[in-house]
Amino acid sequence: MPVGAGTRYFCQDEERRAALERAIAAGVGVNGIDFLEVLDSELVGTPAEASRQHILLIQCFRDGLGAITTENIRIEGGVRITPVHVDFVAVLSAISAAAPVEIPANVRAVLSAYRVGELDRDRILVVGTEERGDFSTYRLSLVQVGEVTPLSGFDPRLSSVEFSFKVECPADFDCKNPKVCAPEPLVEPEIDYLAKDYASFRRLMFDRLSTIIPQWQERNPADMGVMLVELLAYVADQLSYAQDAAATEEYLGTARQRISVRRHARLTDYFVGEGANARTWIAFEIDDGSNADGATLEAPRPGVPGTILLTRLAGRPTGLSTADVGPAVRAGSAVFETMTGVTLHASLNQLQFYSWSNRNCCLPVGATRVTLLGNHPELVAGRFVLFQEMVGPKTGSAYDADPTHRQVVGITGVETGTDPVEQVAVTEITWDRADALQFPLCLSSETDAEHGSAFLPDVSALWGNVVAADHGHTVVEDLKPVPERAETFRPRLDLGSLVHAALLPSGTFAASVLARYTAAEANPAARLTTLSGEVWLPRRDLLSSDAFSQEFVAEIENDGRAILRFGDEVNGRRPAAGTIFAATYRVGTPLEGSVGAEAIAHIADAPSGIRTVRNPLPSFGFVVPESLDEVRRYAPEAFRTQERAVTADDYARAAERHPEIQRAVARFRWTGSWYTVFVSLDRKSGLPVDAPFITEIKNHLNQFRMAGFDLEIRPPRFVALDLALHVCVAPGYLRSAVKQALLEVLSNRTLVTGTNGFFHPDNWTFGQTVYLSQIYEKVAAVAGVAAVTVTRLQRFGRPAGTEIADGFLLIGEQEISLLDNDPSLRENGRIEIELEGGI
Repeated sequence: MPVGAGTRYFCQDEERRAALERAIAAGVGVNGIDFLEVLDSELVGTPAEASRQHILLIQCFRDGLGAITTENIRIEGGVRITPVHVDFVAVLSAISAAAPVEIPANVRAVLSAYRVGELDRDRILVVGTEERGDFSTYRLSLVQVGEVTPLSGFDPRLSSVEFSFKVECPADFDCKNPKVCAPEPLVEPEIDYLAKDYASFRRLMFDRLSTIIPQWQERNPADMGVMLVELLAYVADQLSYAQDAAATEEYLGTARQRISVRRHARLTDYFVGEGANARTWIAFEIDDGSNADGATLEAPRPGVPGTILLTRLAGRPTGLSTADVGPAVRAGSAVFETMTGVTLHASLNQLQFYSWSNRNCCLPVGATRVTLLGNHPELVAGRFVLFQEMVGPKTGSAYDADPTHRQVVGITGVETGTDPVEQVAVTEITWDRADALQFPLCLSSETDAEHGSAFLPDVSALWGNVVAADHGHTVVEDLKPVPERAETFRPRLDLGSLVHAALLPSGTFAASVLARYTAAEANPAARLTTLSGEVWLPRRDLLSSDAFSQEFVAEIENDGRAILRFGDEVNGRRPAAGTIFAATYRVGTPLEGSVGAEAIAHIADAPSGIRTVRNPLPSFGFVVPESLDEVRRYAPEAFRTQERAVTADDYARAAERHPEIQRAVARFRWTGSWYTVFVSLDRKSGLPVDAPFITEIKNHLNQFRMAGFDLEIRPPRFVALDLALHVCVAPGYLRSAVKQALLEVLSNRTLVTGTNGFFHPDNWTFGQTVYLSQIYEKVAAVAGVAAVTVTRLQRFGRPAGTEIADGFLLIGEQEISLLDNDPSLRENGRIEIELEGGI
């Protein structure tokens, strides 16, 4: 075998063909195969599928191919069709009508008509095969007869060619052979992937420079090279941090930034709680005839904050100027601002209760009405007043006054008159049932023997100059102009942690409403104003904002500062380039507003004559922001909170979300053309399910109701009870006193002790069975009861059943037990007690 005939290379640049052409031009007598073509023509008289791809046209570099026979042709390769036998061999120029007989006539006809263009027909060798090859690669070689060595006179490298019988078949891929030889590996520097901070990057670059520039040994920080290395290390540190931060903030479980966690949680329809500020009540004492007497503290308005109040600072007067607020805050004073307005009057500092000539009087729990001494036209509906125990009922000392006996109520009615017996003017005020007195308030008493047994006519007092306030200091900050690329405008509020506060209801409301709100109702206390007077307001998100809404979202960072995000012209408006905003917002944290009673003692920028400023009650209602761990725990479960009602139980559970509903039951009924959901409600404290409340509940349930279902709200069906007891009174006890105690324990009222009687409405709800054992337990605990027997327990007005024998009285699913024991309303239940023994 000639040298190089069997050696195979995979080369990117095939220059052998050009070298052979140069050799032929120089007179070297060598030949070679230039290329091979498979003739895909159909032969006349032969089936089309059987006649194609049987003729191979071999283009050589020189002529002189007449001596080549079938013995010199070797075809190798194939997968399914192998071997492939040669039928005939001829030079294309020699094929004509007078060609050898071994070439079929139809083949001669096709080859005679074959046009080769500018190619020489004497240099084309025609090879006919008996078989048509498969789709694999074949190799055709020109060899010596009976040997495998290349044909004499042919280049060893170009004496064979690879081809495919199916080259003319349609293909989706390039038939060019891929590059087999791997590229030369590049010499790359060793990279330390543990280098992640400034120090490691700096060391790595110095190590590299020591390798490539060993003569440079300078390490002085003032050197230009060292400075460039440190600058690059700083940039690399920033890039490394950005890469790590992007990977970390990508998932809820690993995110460390509050904004990232908030956005992840929002994908599950979970709002991160940013907390709510604290609230409190402020009572003023005014000097008679001063500038403050008759002055009005205005309620806050949009863009105009309320009056500033500050917690106590030693050595400071009650009244401070606006300039004193900043130093006071830096000294540690917490800032509150009034939420409601009030007109101050010295005559309302402390008002005396009037007990109509009686002594040792007490205002009971649940009271909603009281009489005051004197005529007080300044007391009007909507004004807040404070009930406060001023001295200890037994000692007469202010230090012994119970600090928990303080409550603020909102006046709903005022009636003035005169006591015809004592001939003194009196004023009677009433307040809402929601503000019912929560404790027994002593009005007058006698001290004990140790303290002189003196009569105390004014144990408690009513303060009339009362206003609501909440924590947070209003500040104003000018933001940078909106840049040309407004979508990148994310200003930061830098003057402090942004306060979240809930709005008060409009109009007159009960004082208890001030504490009846959730953190979900608290919104960012911020607003933006442009130079042209446009106002932009905060929203929890912009999903419901249109392209013209001037709204923004305040996203809270880990340090409590807020970053403002604007709309994209689809959800919310995008501010125009060059717009300058003035941000008015309140700063503070919920814990800063958690102050005790009597902590607030200063007022800023107020009229002179305010003697004292104080908060008689501790602050309340503050909610700290959710921690990131809490969000990671609760956000994935947010989708489990059902926000639609499908089944009857869904409607009942949705109704119970209302704060005034103790229990609800619901049923579906077909009412002719559609289903109606009948929801029965058990309202707290036994309040009636009247028309206004029904409207309120319908509005509450409409957000859960499915389309096509009607909604009907109904009060519960009450089951009046008929209860009879036989009680043996222990010796030494008055039967009348024991009976009174029994009726008190089994009553439907809130007792003087602050607990509820056994048949109080809050103790009973739908379907709750009445057990005799519970009645025995309550009665036996009364002092003076030696023994008790329940002789009757049944539905009022119904025949007795087996309740006594069974030990219980069953109540239906939509029924509630009722026992008022009111002689005027026997149909609401009764109690009969038979006593024996005792005195």
